[in-house]
Amino acid sequence: MTKRPLEENLRPDCSNCDFFKHGDHFTERRCAKYDFVMPRVDWQILCNDWQHEGQNVNFSFEEDETLYYYSAGSGEIIYAPISPLQELQSLLISVSVRRDEEYGWIIFPRQYRHYFPEPDTRVVVVVGDRKCAFQVTNAERRLAAEMIPSGGGKWETHYHTQSVFMLYSLESPDLLYDWLDSFMNLERMIDASIAPSVFAFMEVRNRNREYILHADLLTYNNYLRE
Repeated sequence: MTKRPLEENLRPDCSNCDFFKHGDHFTERRCAKYDFVMPRVDWQILCNDWQHEGQNVNFSFEEDETLYYYSAGSGEIIYAPISPLQELQSLLISVSVRRDEEYGWIIFPRQYRHYFPEPDTRVVVVVGDRKCAFQVTNAERRLAAEMIPSGGGKWETHYHTQSVFMLYSLESPDLLYDWLDSFMNLERMIDASIAPSVFAFMEVRNRNREYILHADLLTYNNYLRE
């Protein structure tokens, strides 16, 4: 994890790089300089070779030919490596890890559910270098929909029920909690109202069969264990 000042109005990203190209299908995103599978994550991503209309990256990352992701909401760039470019041969997507009342800690793919099999299917998820059995399911859940003012400065929460697509561990409801808590202080995050919904990355190693879960350390750098 590294911090550096970021020039105002400069937000380089693979998507606005001169090397960015679409593949055979409009949804495919490619790099004309490096042959790698471009991640679909919630952060801006780039490497040292970013170029756009004569501009270059005005800060140097530690390693060449490595893809980084970064945040710059405060005007200061905070970044971390994703992977060496030559190793990005599988799609990486953003997911959430959160607690479910029935299944314990689960993986919520959000808008990327089409990279997973249909419900009632078992898959393998590599968690902390260990292959673990997970079940894909759809379950009805009561979720907060909106906050309505009720007078006197108070708010009333309105709920709705919807089907939630998720993956849960067949080994232990606390498997994902134990993995996350091994390198970040989850209890302190819960006290600060940051958890129990934690951003993470999932590598689609073998679509509909095997996935690898990666931690998003950049988001929670203030809660990482030493």
